[in-house]
Amino acid sequence: MFLHDPTGAEESAFLEKDRAANGYVMNLERVWAWPRGFVPRRRRAARNRRRCADTSEAALRRWAQRVVHDPNSASAEDVDTLGAAGLSDREIFEATVYVALRLAFSTVNDALGARPDTKLVADAPAEVLAAVTYGRVPSG
Repeated sequence: MFLHDPTGAEESAFLEKDRAANGYVMNLERVWAWPRGFVPRRRRAARNRRRCADTSEAALRRWAQRVVHDPNSASAEDVDTLGAAGLSDREIFEATVYVALRLAFSTVNDALGARPDTKLVADAPAEVLAAVTYGRVPSG
């Protein structure tokens, strides 16, 4: 695993429970110990945007592209790059889960023919409209 084991009390208890049951901690349990208390917060996201600015945004953009297009090519070096850009292991985990869930959500919507609401498109910033060149035509 590319992240360090979480060190919070709740996470450590979760890992110890696995160790007691199996004699070791399974790799997937190490990954999924991170979401204990996982609640994305706008306040934290805003703080991170101000704090990290260009370097972390570029690193996150590259990471999101990797997660979407070729997650099996991700490496410890990729995670280290995110850390060097100022992101903690928890923030890297949260970004990865967010991207993966957004991809899953979009896949379900696309497969079932859900189209963007006309109002959503009308209210979207021009930069977003210019960047999104794929997907279904808005409803209405």
